[in-house]
Amino acid sequence: LAATEHEYKLNRPQEPCLLYLYNSDEVTVKNTTAGVDLAGTLTYPTGRGPFPAIVLVTGSGPEDRDEQIFGHKPFLVLADHLTRAGFAVLRYDDRGVGRSTGDYSTATTFDFADDATAAFEFLKRRSDIDTSHIGILGHSEGGLIAEIIAARRTDIGFIVLLAGTALKGEEILRLQSGLIARANGIPEDQIAANLKISDQIYSILKKNDNNDKAAVKIRKALEDFEKKEGQGNPNSIPEARIESQIRTVTSPWFRTFLTLDPMTYIQKIACPVLALFGEMDLQVPPAENMKALETGLLMAGNDRYTIDFVPGVNHLFQTATTGSPEEYGRIEETLSPIVLEMITSWLKQNVR
Repeated sequence: LAATEHEYKLNRPQEPCLLYLYNSDEVTVKNTTAGVDLAGTLTYPTGRGPFPAIVLVTGSGPEDRDEQIFGHKPFLVLADHLTRAGFAVLRYDDRGVGRSTGDYSTATTFDFADDATAAFEFLKRRSDIDTSHIGILGHSEGGLIAEIIAARRTDIGFIVLLAGTALKGEEILRLQSGLIARANGIPEDQIAANLKISDQIYSILKKNDNNDKAAVKIRKALEDFEKKEGQGNPNSIPEARIESQIRTVTSPWFRTFLTLDPMTYIQKIACPVLALFGEMDLQVPPAENMKALETGLLMAGNDRYTIDFVPGVNHLFQTATTGSPEEYGRIEETLSPIVLEMITSWLKQNVR
């Protein structure tokens, strides 16, 4: 934190200054099927095109076009870096976020895939874009979205996956909850108890499509859990917290993510793929996801892929100490320069 007399400002040294060395336009991407207008920024090099292009797709949760999180703007840094390297880059606010229209709360991964597809189509209609070299770069859930689109279409030039998932949502949730808890010093018996109640909730959701019925059973499970684990007082769980948990797990997005299997799509991807995974990623564990991704691409008969393990970086691809999400905001680095160079180097070799 850099202090002035009246305020504190987070130090984010990688954020680009306003004196860009390229063009930057405010644009609107229309998903006409959903009736959603996505407000975005298109950056592209000066000089004559057409330029190869990349759509940036954010991770889970309502995100703006910069994927702003904990005072960091990773997509702003990434777009700046890629545009300086000669690529047009389109990034946009998620539906219902920033200046985009639509309702985020009712949307699923497949709805967000439709939004990213609309962004891809937007670039295809521009005369200054090389339509044979348009790709999608997705972070976390954005990587899963890139996989879905690449499996559906034959005109995707390439995809870049930054911590893109390759395991079912339920497997991801189970793994990440344990890893994050251990990094935060939670005792093993508590981790086991938390995993047990989570599994119980997931089972209720899979067996009950009706949210009202599921909510009753989830509430009972949480109260029983608190009786056993919380000194026998079910009232010690604040009602607002119970309601928040129930709303979260019964949302369309959570229900979809829980059972969505990326392998369904990975085994159909034919375009070039770059996939990077961070050694200290506790949200998308690298070993398990790297293995599953390679298995799926081999099933697809795709030999045009690079899967790399990046030492010392977390889920946001910052150079990290523990990998815990609690660390994200304290780290001044927004994106590891090594990761930025790995992306641009691969793009120059495989796209241009």
